[in-house]
This record gives sequence, C-alpha cells and structure tokens, in this order.
Amino acid sequence: MRVLIVVAAVVMVVCQDQIPVTKNPDRMMLSLGKAIPESYKYSSETRPNRCTCKVICATDPRCIAFSAIRDDTGKATCTFSKIAPDGMELEDKTGSIYGFKLGSLNSSVQVLEDTDGAVYFLPPETRTFEECKKFCAQVPGFHLLMMKSEWQFSRLPYFVQIAKQGYVNLRRTSDNRLEWGDGRIVTVDEKQKYVSDTNETSKTYFQLLSDKISYIDDDTSMPNRKGICQGSIHNGY
Repeated sequence: MRVLIVVAAVVMVVCQDQIPVTKNPDRMMLSLGKAIPESYKYSSETRPNRCTCKVICATDPRCIAFSAIRDDTGKATCTFSKIAPDGMELEDKTGSIYGFKLGSLNSSVQVLEDTDGAVYFLPPETRTFEECKKFCAQVPGFHLLMMKSEWQFSRLPYFVQIAKQGYVNLRRTSDNRLEWGDGRIVTVDEKQKYVSDTNETSKTYFQLLSDKISYIDDDTSMPNRKGICQGSIHNGY
C-alpha cells in the first residue's frame, strides 16, 4: 500500500510540472491592423459591424481566422480563411481587426495554456535564431520564448523537455549584459539562479538546456533549432 501511495505522489508531481493543453481551442485571439490576404480567403461578405464577423467565424467550423474592416457607413467587410496565421503572411491594414482560433496553430505538443495566462505552441520545424523570431512574430500577439516572471522561470524544466537546445529570445549586448527580445535586462538574481553563462562576449545566443538557460558554445554557424512561440490569452476573447 505504501509503495502505491509513493508512486501516485511521484506521478502527481510530474503532472504538475507540465503546462496543460488549452481547454479553449476555439478562443479567438484578436489583434488590430492585420488583415487576411485575398489569396487566403474562402469567402467575404458585408455585415452590420465587425463584431458580427467575429461571431460568424467563431460559430463556423470551416473558419480558422477572420479579418474585418469598417467602412464610412459603419458596416464591415468580413473576410474568412481556413488557414491559421502561422501558415500565411498577414497584410498590414489600418482599421482592420484580425482574429484566429487559438487551437488552430500547428504545434508539436498541441497549444498549451498556463495558469498565468501565457500560451505556447511549438512549431514542428527547426529554424535559425532570426528565423525563429520572425516566425513567432508572424502570429499576432506572439514572440519567441522569453521569461517574464518567476513562475515562467519555474517552467524551465518543461520547456527543456519539449524543446531541448531550442532558442530563447535572449541576446548579449555590446556592454556584456543579457537582454530579452523586448528590451528588458536580465537581473543579477535571475542570472544567478536561471542562466548558465561564461560572460564571454563571443557567446551571443542562448538555448534551453538542463534546468537553466545556457549560452551556445559555438554560435558562429547558427544551426537550425526548435523555438517555442509565446503569447497571452489576454489577447483573446
């Protein structure tokens, strides 16, 4: 009996370390200023307002994404697509609203949704560092993985599990500081606890390794690696 209880407890700890699959795959992630290109639509129509476009897409199983542009009368031109944003390059268009279903993203581990509101997907393809950054940013509201809180740092073992040696959005600056892709500087405390670094100015890029973020020893060739894309459900409705 004691053995069974211990085994059950161990299994429970392992499960708690994992980030759960989203329970809301049809959640609409919205952004402003983006529109679906003409070649990627399956239909378009005029509706009373942009909100109606969102409702139509949310209730139509064919629809993966929509964009809506309001005209001078207040009505909206709705455009609908069967393709998620990781499968197309969106157009920049002032006044447009774009939305897509979260669960439609192509992810090796399904789309993950954490308790702090962060969402993650892992593209199955490997890319260079710059290509990983560009690909994640192609999806509105997403970017290559960055650690924004102690909670997210605590998820490092799981990130390593699903994307070992994958790129993180961290670079060394010219004055030898570590800077996240959004401009935040890694604090002394964060570096001591979560980053393995030699402080060599030649080590520019970083990866997911073991229980820490680690410098890449030879980053001259910049080989293709995995890259976890990170967003937030606060961009969804």
